[in-house]
Amino acid sequence: MTPNAVRGLASVIIPCWNQLEFTRKCIPALFRQTGPNWELVVIDNGSTDGTGDYLAGIQDASPVPVTVIANATNRGFPAAINQGLQYARGESLVLLNNDVVVTDGWLDQLVALTEVTIPDPKPQILNLKSQMRSGDREPLESHPYPERNITVVDLAPGDHEEPGNSAQANTRIGLVGPMSNYAAPPQLVENVPYQGLDDMKAFALRWREEHRGKWFTIPKLSRFCLLMKRAVYDAIGGLDERFGLGFFDDDDLALRARRAGFELAVAHDLFVHHFGSRTFVGNGIDANKLLDENAAKFAAKWGDSTPRGVRIALKTFPARPQRRRFK
Repeated sequence: MTPNAVRGLASVIIPCWNQLEFTRKCIPALFRQTGPNWELVVIDNGSTDGTGDYLAGIQDASPVPVTVIANATNRGFPAAINQGLQYARGESLVLLNNDVVVTDGWLDQLVALTEVTIPDPKPQILNLKSQMRSGDREPLESHPYPERNITVVDLAPGDHEEPGNSAQANTRIGLVGPMSNYAAPPQLVENVPYQGLDDMKAFALRWREEHRGKWFTIPKLSRFCLLMKRAVYDAIGGLDERFGLGFFDDDDLALRARRAGFELAVAHDLFVHHFGSRTFVGNGIDANKLLDENAAKFAAKWGDSTPRGVRIALKTFPARPQRRRFK
């Protein structure tokens, strides 16, 4: 761990470029749903909508340490994250979009997943024993996503080996993320039933109970809510700023992490809400054009044959639920 890092501390890093309406939902949820041992690092990326004043108020009243970095202009998501990483003191580093609303216990679940050591990831099923109830002859979930080359492992208490007890337990989890209503598959939970954030909290609790202890490995994580262990940051550095405003910086981060020997994992039992693409939409950014440009940059860096994320259409969640008229 680097000398300035504080053991057990988590740093939550949030870039903001306008969209104060969503920042007002994101940060209070962090204060409500996060335990005491964390700090907040916010980068105001040249906002002109009152974000700066709001962050100053948060800094004055916060129960946890808050660092605010103010840029005169928008430097882009990767550069802003890198600024935040330079100030962050945690051994867990969370990259969070300002249009995400976290849920109860979110940080504890992500941190706990990074502490798991997994066997050689080559087998399709990592731990068959853990997927069997006592006396059952059929796996609970032998492979719920057969077409996506991922593995679900049940870590219910008493059903798994402790890290280090197996001679094969030699793969480190370095990056982790949650499930969400707005994320690339397989992190996507489609057709969520809630209409507002109050109902979302109840849904997140049910989701956790129904999928308790489940997680899976994955080649690439969406970085709307991504926890990176400091060991990964020390090994490979932050985001590549050649990707400008964003897109493909998370593909690039995942590839570098895997080449450095780290695995990526998703806490299948953790759901957070993501309004989705609010910064690009709100600031009039042509996302398709930016995707094409950064896809070309990614290919130039890693080669055309390197696997990368695919473009998918996602449904954004309304900032306010539509009111129904009753006759």
